[in-house]
Order: sequence, then C-alpha cells, then structure tokens
Amino acid sequence: MRAKVAVLLAVLPVLAACGQPAYLADAPPPADPAPAATGAPGAISSTELNTALFGTPTGPATGMSTGTANLSQPAPATNSAPSAVAPAAPQPAAPQPEEGNALGISNTQDFKTVTANETIEQNKARIEANKAAYQQIEPTALPARPDASKTSTVVDYALSATNALGQQVYDRPAPKPDTTAANCLNYTSEEAAQEAFLKAGGPKRDPKRLDPDGDGFACKFDPTPFQKAAG
Repeated sequence: MRAKVAVLLAVLPVLAACGQPAYLADAPPPADPAPAATGAPGAISSTELNTALFGTPTGPATGMSTGTANLSQPAPATNSAPSAVAPAAPQPAAPQPEEGNALGISNTQDFKTVTANETIEQNKARIEANKAAYQQIEPTALPARPDASKTSTVVDYALSATNALGQQVYDRPAPKPDTTAANCLNYTSEEAAQEAFLKAGGPKRDPKRLDPDGDGFACKFDPTPFQKAAG
C-alpha cells in the first residue's frame, strides 16, 4: 500500500506542473503553512495531498486548504475581551413642574381654567341638584302682637307732647346741674331715664331731679325722632 502511495506521490507533481496555469506558478507560497490535522491511522494528510496535486502544502494559490474527511477545523480565535465597565445606574427622572399659566398660577387654582374644563353635563347636573334643594316659602300673614293695647309709655308720651325740647312747661326748684348729671348716670340710656321720670310722677313732679328745666323730658331725652317717625 505504501509503495503505491509513493509511486502516486512521484507522478502527481509532474502532472500538477504540466497542468498548472502560469498565474498559479508565479504565486509565492505562504510563509508558514498551517499544520495539518491528525486524522485516523492510514489516512493521507492534507499537506501530502496538496503537495502532490498543486505543488504547495496549502493547495492552490488562493491560500485555501483542502483537507480530508478526517480533518477538523479549529474555531477562529477572538481577541475581544468582555467589558469590565459596569453599566451606569439609572438616574431618577427630574420632577416635572405642574402645568400652569403665564402668571405661574397652577391650573387647579385658576378659576378660568377650572371653569373651562368643566363639561356641560357637569353644569347640568349641578343645576339639577340646586333645583332639588331649592325650597320656595309661600308668604303668610304677619303674626298679631300678644297685647296690641300695650305700648311703650315713653313713646306714647313723646307723641303726645305739645311743647318743644327745652321749652319750660312745669315749675321746678332752682336747677342744680351737677346733681342732675350725677342722677342721670344711674340709667343706661335716655329712654330708661325718661321712663323712670314718668313713673316717679312726671312730668308734673320731679322727685328724682331729672328734669331741671321743666320741659317734661328727663336728662337728654329727645322726643323729636319719635314725632318725625309718626308723621
């Protein structure tokens, strides 16, 4: 078997040289031929086969190697290394400012914006709710006074007086302004002083010394507003 292979290897270079094109004969062989992979025992290596057929251990000038069925091609090596840079942590999104108008007023606080955003259905529902809560009260007659015959003594006297304020009608002893001023301080109002004056015998008598000028009006009581109101 090996003798036949030796004869074949001796004849093949001659055939390869005769049939090889000129452009292939001029191509320089590669500097470092790739090592042939080891196959099964007794198999012809790719280097021997390429040398016998093409005159070069790597085959044609194209540089492509033709192997046998028992040759194995190693996986191409890669020079890339895994990146050691850690991925950047995600940054939190910046808070978005609340939408507002040109004056910086929030839409939720802007009356015009809130009014414009309300729909017709919302307004209609609000109107119906207001109608349901609306109550109309029918007018009734005014209630009668418990005792219409009773009126204020002060008012009755002011309306019945015929003299003007300060006009003397009744005799009084010599007036004492200081005594009158002190006595008037005992009452919370001019009407209260006039009522006490009438109950004590006025206007004809003045035991409390409240009417020093004798016009029938105690302290600073003035009947004019009552008279004008009565017409």
